[in-house]
Amino acid sequence: CGDVRTFRLALWAEHCGRHMEEHLRPSSLECMGAMNALAEENLDKYAGDDVMRNDSHLTMYPLKVDKDGDVDVLEHIKEFPDTGGSIKGKLSLLLPDSVTQ
Repeated sequence: CGDVRTFRLALWAEHCGRHMEEHLRPSSLECMGAMNALAEENLDKYAGDDVMRNDSHLTMYPLKVDKDGDVDVLEHIKEFPDTGGSIKGKLSLLLPDSVTQ
């Protein structure tokens, strides 16, 4: 076990709120699936009505990308719950759409 591996495992444990067996094989489909599931679970908690403690800091951004590359907001989360801000952004006269939408 090298220092980089130890650091990486500690960093993932901090982000996820716990040590996870999947972190031992970060390139595996199992690890990617576990991280995606945790990120989606945390997004649902963040967007939910109940305020709850969460030791995990990992979440997914509330957007979906279809097979053609089109980006849209998730059906159940249209704006950020804590600020009311637009998830997808809005048009700007100063900035290009690629930055704000």
